[in-house]
Amino acid sequence: MMNSDGTGLTQLTNHTANDEGASISGDGSKIAFQSAVNDDYEIFVVNSDGTGLTQLTNNTTPDGSPSISGDGSKIAFTSNDQGKVPLFTIREAGHWEIFVINSDGSGLTQLTNNTADDYSPSISGDGSKIAFESNVDGDCEIFVVNSDGTGLTQLTNNTSTDELPCISGDGSKIAFESNVDGDCEIFVVNSDGTGLTQLAKIDTPYDCYPCISGDGSKIAFHSMEKRPFEDGDFEIFLISWVDTAPSTDYHDVVVDQTTYVIETCSNSSVSELVFNQTAKSIRFSVDGTSGTSGFCNITIPAELMTGTFSIYKDDALLAKNIDYTETYNDTHYMFSLTYNHSTHTIEIFSTTVIPELSSLVLLSTFITATIVVIVSKKKPNRTKD
Repeated sequence: MMNSDGTGLTQLTNHTANDEGASISGDGSKIAFQSAVNDDYEIFVVNSDGTGLTQLTNNTTPDGSPSISGDGSKIAFTSNDQGKVPLFTIREAGHWEIFVINSDGSGLTQLTNNTADDYSPSISGDGSKIAFESNVDGDCEIFVVNSDGTGLTQLTNNTSTDELPCISGDGSKIAFESNVDGDCEIFVVNSDGTGLTQLAKIDTPYDCYPCISGDGSKIAFHSMEKRPFEDGDFEIFLISWVDTAPSTDYHDVVVDQTTYVIETCSNSSVSELVFNQTAKSIRFSVDGTSGTSGFCNITIPAELMTGTFSIYKDDALLAKNIDYTETYNDTHYMFSLTYNHSTHTIEIFSTTVIPELSSLVLLSTFITATIVVIVSKKKPNRTKD
């Protein structure tokens, strides 16, 4: 352990077993860790000055991945009920469940009990909530549960791998990594399952191991140009997350006396939305605090625009399923975009606009044609002298 300015380096353990996976309390008073004592891993806690070393678990199953609460009162961890399985095989062997225990060794409570593997616990500052990952549906999803075992909630539900959750100190937000677009990206979600947002992308294929601040305003993570175990190196990034409540706005587009409603939901300010029938496009601006992450979800009636879509940000073509996602529900197209905040111009183009030729234009054409026909019919025939 050391101070954040690099001073005060202190060795807290000194024996022949491997001690690893340290987790420090928010007030810096206690450190939880796992140790390979007795030939399998157990959970320990020690004061930050090296005193008070206490073994919290003592069994024949490996216990690991400890996460200590901000006040140092509770420790969440994962345990395997199939014997002495090395922790590095956590996703390949055994059966893992989530437990919580008080830092004095009392109150051991099993929080999950199923046939899936539950691991990577992260406990909130007050010890009231634990986020974790589970392969309950065949791939990894993010869950949250109260420290008394109640309120189990699944936060993600997709076919990608969502893993390594980190819950904010106040328990309101959870950061995690996901390979939803084919490589690893950082996401954040509220602990009630709302507000799922992909943070602005770094131009590297592997952004992982997020760590969120106590108030949920900042997320640190590391990023690599290439996949782990290949050539390349990791760098540390920090991104600000402004907890701006998303605003839902409804924009009326009137074509041929028919009103089409376009819906936007964003933590940015959305303005100047214009539909251009000739260009077959929608154009609008988004704006937010520089250096923070923004998103915009836009819903467009299929009666207004349909076909194949392309989206531009500041005149640069965006990549589908990387810079944005597209869904369709038989009546509407829905697009979800993420970006670094500043002022951006978003343009959405479609191959077909309905109606492409308004009824007023058709009526005008019909009237003109009718007049020509009438004039032709009324034209007198010449008589010969």
